[in-house]
Amino acid sequence: MTGAPGFLDFFILEASEYVEQIDAVLLGASTVGPDAEAMQRLARALRGTATMAKMTSFAGLAASVERVGRALQDGSLRWEPALGGALVAARPAPRPNIVFILSDDHGFADVGWHHSEIKTPNLDKLAF
Repeated sequence: MTGAPGFLDFFILEASEYVEQIDAVLLGASTVGPDAEAMQRLARALRGTATMAKMTSFAGLAASVERVGRALQDGSLRWEPALGGALVAARPAPRPNIVFILSDDHGFADVGWHHSEIKTPNLDKLAF
């Protein structure tokens, strides 16, 4: 993030917290199931945040998690470990990893992408 955080940056931070909390509720589920009330509350908060940010697909996913929590609470849906796996698999993918490579003791033209005589195909793939 550069400069003052914008609305989308705020959404990303807030949504990430809610997703992590929902994950914790699901991962802490016993054989009886997760805390359905907490699951609904967190999914509702996530849905509200996504709606305000106009992220409709994200809001739809949160609404689905909220419906599952409601169904678990009223007994119309029975908890099974496969259901927990499906809910965890449905979450948005995590942010990509960032790899920072620091190399010492080489000159500007000592890597392949600077047209060096030294061939560095693996570093070249990472650079582009």
